[in-house]
Parts: sequence; structure tokens; C-alpha cells
Amino acid sequence: MERMEQLVGHALARVDELKKATNELDTKQNAMTQLMDAKQAATAELVNAKQAATAELVNAKQNASAELMQALLTQVHELRTDNQSLRARLDALERQPKHSGSSGSARPATLAEIVERRDALREIKQAGIDCRLARATGYSCAEARQAGYPLLEAKAAGWSSDELRMAGYISSKGMSSREFFDRYQAGTTNFSGLDFSGEDFSRMVIDKACTFAGCDLTDATFDHATLCGIDFASSQMARVDMSHARVQRCDFASTDLSNVDLSHAALHDCTFPNSSLHTARWASAKITGGAKTSKPFKALGFACSEARSLGLLEGLRQAGYSSVQAKQAGYSCAEAKQAGYLPHECSDAGFTFSEGKQSGYRQNVNEYCWTQGASQGYSKLEYNRQYGEQHNRW
Repeated sequence: MERMEQLVGHALARVDELKKATNELDTKQNAMTQLMDAKQAATAELVNAKQAATAELVNAKQNASAELMQALLTQVHELRTDNQSLRARLDALERQPKHSGSSGSARPATLAEIVERRDALREIKQAGIDCRLARATGYSCAEARQAGYPLLEAKAAGWSSDELRMAGYISSKGMSSREFFDRYQAGTTNFSGLDFSGEDFSRMVIDKACTFAGCDLTDATFDHATLCGIDFASSQMARVDMSHARVQRCDFASTDLSNVDLSHAALHDCTFPNSSLHTARWASAKITGGAKTSKPFKALGFACSEARSLGLLEGLRQAGYSSVQAKQAGYSCAEAKQAGYLPHECSDAGFTFSEGKQSGYRQNVNEYCWTQGASQGYSKLEYNRQYGEQHNRW
């Protein structure tokens, strides 16, 4: 009996354990169900949000496309309206009488129309209207020439060399600057005697020796060009524009350089024997080189101060300028030494012995030798006999 009671008690304890385990399992299943329900709800919300965002984006794109299409249609309409307006204007212009120089004319201009335009342009020129404005208002290069505009003004107006040649400004017997440069780059160096009048060589680099001897370069343009080792001897270069050009070792012997523009140009070691330089424009030009470069300037009447403003230094003495003129023009004693003046000549000009020593006088020259040539009135020969040639050396 007691055994039976023990078994019953044990069975009841197991039943309680099973109920407890069943209850825990039910609790876990409920929690799992709730979690699954929460996940499903979150997933549904996310899907709905994505669908809503996608719908909004699609609607925005559709609206933007519609607006863009409307704007394009508006522009097309405006362009069609403008095109119709331009066509109407062209039709009106086509119905107007055609004058000389106009393009696309239905008939040639009459004599009266040509004369009318020519006389009108002459009146424009007489009123002081420049050639550029005449060109901008529709006049041709040939009409500008007939009205009396000079070549330089026609070039400034922007007509090309071909247009200038067709209008008669430039001789058709010569060679164009483009033809020259093509042949020059191909190795040709002799262009003697050709007609380059009015041609444009602006900014060209001509740095290999060649010859323009005897050429007609009247009214040609070399502004900002580089010219090295060129023979311009006996050429016609009146009114040539060489402003801002770099010119080295060029020969201008017997060349007509009247009214040539050399403003802001840099010339080095060039020669000008028998050239007409007296009417050239030299504003801010710089000239360097020896006596061969400097010599013509004294003969042409250039004052020593003008020579200094041009940068002339080496060969200044050989050109014929005295040491007194050099000092009055503003040359220093050191520059006078470089220009070739002897010590006693510097003393004659008023430079002191101290300035001479600082400028590079030989150490064996004393103050007595510095001043004797001037103070006692000796000639150079007499001074050399009296004190020795060594005192006149630098």
C-alpha cells in the first residue's frame, strides 16, 4: 500500500512537470507568433513605403518630362516665328534694288548706283569717318580704294592681302607673304627684287639668313616679327611697320626707310649706311651694336641725347659724338669708357679722376696724366709724345 502511494505521488509530480513544460512551450509559441506578426507588419509597412516612394518618383519624372516637352514645344514655336520673321525680312531685302558691292544681287548694279555709292563713300571719308567704319557699313575694299582711303587704313580695316591685291592696293606682280613663308620654310633664301608692297609679315620668325635686296616692301608690315641676318640692301621700305620687332644682324645699306615705324623695336648689330632714317619713328626703340650701327645717326642729325634714348653706346665715339656731348646727354663715365672715349677725353668732358678710376681706368694712370691732356691743351699726338701712349689706354 505504501508502495502504491509512492508511485502515485511520483506520477502526480511528473504530471505537474509536464503541465509546467507545456505551459512554457505555449508561452514560447505565443512569443514566436507575436514576433512573426511584428515582422510581417514591418515588412508590409516597408513595402507600402517603397511603393509610395516609387509612385511619387514616377509622378515627378512624368511631370518633369511634361514640363520639358512643353518648354521644347514653346521654343520650337518661337523659332518658327523668328524664322518666318527673318524670311519676311530677306524677302523684303530681295525686293530692294541691288547696289554695287552687294552679294547675291538679282541684277548688276547700274552706273548711277555705282557712282552714287562711290560719291557717298568719298563724302564719308571727307567727314573724317575711318576706313574700318566704312567697311562695317558694307563698303567693299575696291570701293574704299576708289574713295581714296590709303593702303595703311585699308589694312587696319581688316581686309586680307588677297582682298587688297584684288582691289589694286597691292601689285599683282609680286609674291604674297604666305607664298614667301612657304618657300622660305622649304629652303629658299633669295627673294631679291620681288614686289612685297603692302604684304603682312606680322609675327613671322625669319631667323635664317636670306635676302630681300632690291625688293619693294613699301607699306609692308613686320610688327612683332623676328628678323635675323636679312639683307635689305637697296630695298624700298617706306612706311614699313616694324614696331615691336626683334631685328638682329640685318643690313639696311642704301635702303629707303622714310617714315618707317620702329617704335618699341629692338635692333642689334644692324647696319644703316646711306639709309634714309631721318623720318623714322623711334619711340621706345632700343639699338645696340658697334660703330657700324652707331655711325649713321650722327650724320643724320640725331642729337647725342636722342642717341642715348635709343640705347646707342658701343661705337658712340666713332660715330662722331664728343665726350662733352656724351656727358651732357647723361652718359656716365663707365658708359663713356664702354663707348670708347679715352681718359683725357673723359677729363675734357668734366669727369673726375675718381670717377675714371671707378669706371675701370688702368692702375698706372695717375691724376696728373688724367688731367694734363685737357688742362694744358695738348693734342692727342702731343700728349702721347709727352706722357706715353699707355696713359690713354683703358
